Amino acid sequence: MPTVAACSATHMLWMMVVSTLMIMPTRAATSPPLLISPIPAPAPLPFHQLKNQARIEKEHHKAQLSEIALEDYGLWNPTPYYRGGNVAPIPH
Repeated sequence: MPTVAACSATHMLWMMVVSTLMIMPTRAATSPPLLISPIPAPAPLPFHQLKNQARIEKEHHKAQLSEIALEDYGLWNPTPYYRGGNVAPIPH
């Protein structure tokens, strides 16, 4: 036979579960509905605009890499590369 403390703890647990189950539906019924307006999806860009944007970003990235290489290594040729074609860090 379980002890009085174990029975009391079990009773307390069941009372919390039952009270939670009773309170939740009444709370859901009384709370105001959430007013969420749907956000319209952005209009898709035409393919040529996406292609031009990708080309511009690629050129910008290339220019940044060449500036970094020139700044860090000067006219030393070849500039060291590591993993994936990124300019290697300067060894200190």
